[in-house]
Amino acid sequence: MSQVPTSEPQYQPQRTAWTGWIVLAAVFMLIVGALEIIYGLVAIFNHDWVLWNSDHLLLLDTSSWGWVSLIWGLIVFFVGVGLFSGNFIARVLGVIAVAISLISHFLWLPAYPFWSMIIIIIDIFIIWAIIAHGREMKLP
Repeated sequence: MSQVPTSEPQYQPQRTAWTGWIVLAAVFMLIVGALEIIYGLVAIFNHDWVLWNSDHLLLLDTSSWGWVSLIWGLIVFFVGVGLFSGNFIARVLGVIAVAISLISHFLWLPAYPFWSMIIIIIDIFIIWAIIAHGREMKLP
């Protein structure tokens, strides 16, 4: 006697082209995180940083800002690593990090309108890709 399957076939989600935007976000986060880490380390170990301007001489102690930059760089770097695996926490932190980027470029809109609009549009696509298709990165 043959057995008749009693359950319906399971839906197997497939990867779509939107995962390319998630990979783009992850690569951007790896690069930006690495640059922020380097910038933070330079600021921590070079306590007195002299900024020259044609009108002013500004002496800053950047070690505290260096720690902020180092910690932010580590967070962004590891979120980028986590996005490759489709990790839920990495997706949430990725959306938050990209939203911070979007807001900061919105604030720079009067100074750099063309560049800010490009980054804002890219950030919107990346947020959409992470929210709507982030789960697809977990697929084998």
